Amino acid sequence: MQSAALTAKLTSAPRAGGRTDCFDFLRLWAAASVVLVHTVVHLKGEFFFIQGSWIYFKFDGVAMFFIMSGLMIFGSATTWAQKKRPWWAFYANRGLRIIPAIYTYLLTAVAVLAVLGFITWGTLQHSTFWRWVVQNLTLTNVYAPPEFHGFGVGNPNGSLWTIPVEVSFYLVVPLLALAALRNWAVTNTVVWVVALAALVTSLVPGWASTMFGPLQPFVTFSFLPYLYLFWLGANLRRYWRPWMVNWWACAGAVVLHFALWFWRLGEVGTSAGLKAALQAVPLAYIIMCVGTAGPAFLHRFTQRLGDLSFGIYIWHMLIVNVLIHVGLRDSTLNGTLKVCIGLAISAAVAYVSWHVIEKPALRRKPMTSRDSDAATPSP
Repeated sequence: MQSAALTAKLTSAPRAGGRTDCFDFLRLWAAASVVLVHTVVHLKGEFFFIQGSWIYFKFDGVAMFFIMSGLMIFGSATTWAQKKRPWWAFYANRGLRIIPAIYTYLLTAVAVLAVLGFITWGTLQHSTFWRWVVQNLTLTNVYAPPEFHGFGVGNPNGSLWTIPVEVSFYLVVPLLALAALRNWAVTNTVVWVVALAALVTSLVPGWASTMFGPLQPFVTFSFLPYLYLFWLGANLRRYWRPWMVNWWACAGAVVLHFALWFWRLGEVGTSAGLKAALQAVPLAYIIMCVGTAGPAFLHRFTQRLGDLSFGIYIWHMLIVNVLIHVGLRDSTLNGTLKVCIGLAISAAVAYVSWHVIEKPALRRKPMTSRDSDAATPSP
């Protein structure tokens, strides 16, 4: 068995769910960056100097989510295992963080689509519609029925592909935590080998359909292609110490991150994917510097506003689709104004979602861990 000292080290700082850190702000920043790029692209607008081709912000947001998820959820699961708490409670907490908002979104989406005429009595008799419903209910949101292809961009909420990725990580994280507590060195080596192999394999065109056939979507949208990001966060949980914060080094990491982005700008395929993966390294350092030692006003901002990151993420594409349907995309309004309308409505709905749905649900958690249980960075 692992020594008590090593166990303590695994579950030590940073306190990702603490009340003085800036991780909630970073999660909101990540969500807002995804919302921004989707509104810019789909409403055919711009946001001051940001044009639709500037996809940097989208990739940044998703990578930030997964790195912070590895950091927080691995830490929470490690604490859970160390204290021998029941795993059913761990999953109850995860469910309370995600399911109430997702199910509310589903009911709202059905109502909106029915009002707009995309769901009729005939639609209810199609298996494709019920397949979409079941995938939302089971958090495997990777499908859009053909009946909805005339609605907005053709998918009520394509951004929810990250939900099955996140949930699949939840399913394996207890095993990773238990293995890490028993032998960190072996676990870390094995997971890194698997993560890097999965990353390289995922960048080969057609790999999933060739190897898995009809199960391809459930492999593509699992934790495997993104395990390197989750596990990078888990390593930050283990190795990060306060003395590692250096704002000159952080500024250098920002420069390096942008340099890597420009290096792959305009590329597609395997090379671009590998370069995007390299960006995760300086990005992780930036996250830890700002998250653990950022200015207090960032913490106070999200503390007063509420945890809007999950809500703004899951609601924004339904809102963008409705705005497209009512003609905003093709209007003569200024592009920046179009984007601001989408952002403002998304933020308002997220505010209601947090205070009316998500926060009350979290109060029903059967138990919590000290580290990060209350601040799951679900994309």
